[in-house]
Amino acid sequence: GNDLNASGTAFACRTLTLAVDDTPVAPVVAPSHVGPERATVARAPLFRQPSHEANDIAYRVVEKVELGPRLPLVGAPDMARLGEAVHAIFAADDREADQSDRLERALSILQRWNVHEVQADDVLSACTRLYDHFKGRWPDARMRREIPISARLGDQLISGRIDLLVEHAAGLAIIDHKSFPGSRDNWDAKAVGYGPQLGLYAKAAKLAVGHNACDDLFVHMPIVGALLRLEPESKSA
Repeated sequence: GNDLNASGTAFACRTLTLAVDDTPVAPVVAPSHVGPERATVARAPLFRQPSHEANDIAYRVVEKVELGPRLPLVGAPDMARLGEAVHAIFAADDREADQSDRLERALSILQRWNVHEVQADDVLSACTRLYDHFKGRWPDARMRREIPISARLGDQLISGRIDLLVEHAAGLAIIDHKSFPGSRDNWDAKAVGYGPQLGLYAKAAKLAVGHNACDDLFVHMPIVGALLRLEPESKSA
């Protein structure tokens, strides 16, 4: 009951005695929001990348073309880096340009990738043989390099880049460059492993262009000078 003094002024204090009994009181808990129960649905990944594609469809080699000799290699190159450099040359080469311009561009690519085990002239010869082969096969064909493609397949999105897309009178052909240096006995086994990747590219291409057929699927191995055409084993002869 004492006064409270502040700055020379007295203020009467009001006191209050608080007391509780020992009777327990149950706490009031507000209910939290609970979503409806539902079964878990297993869904496939949203994106499908052709380069990582694997499925149960088996492929076979139905045509094999030896375009030319194996590219001469000096020493023991890093095959991954060499493959990227050769791939870049195929992507950038302009068959209609002057040979000196083609050679300068190929040399600059090899230098940027620090690849010295293969000659630019040899890679350009492989480029010429490939394009001459397709021009002979489809004289009026139009060749498109490094074509990005995306399409919706069911609930999934396909996204990738086609190394070489050839438009011809009967439809489309898809060519994928692979820097495989192995012997002839291993070409078929290596090529069919890329069948699912090419098959998914074909599905995306058909969705993108509509009615055009896309049944010509090729694995090009520039290091060994081989071109192999694939088909699903389930396709009738």
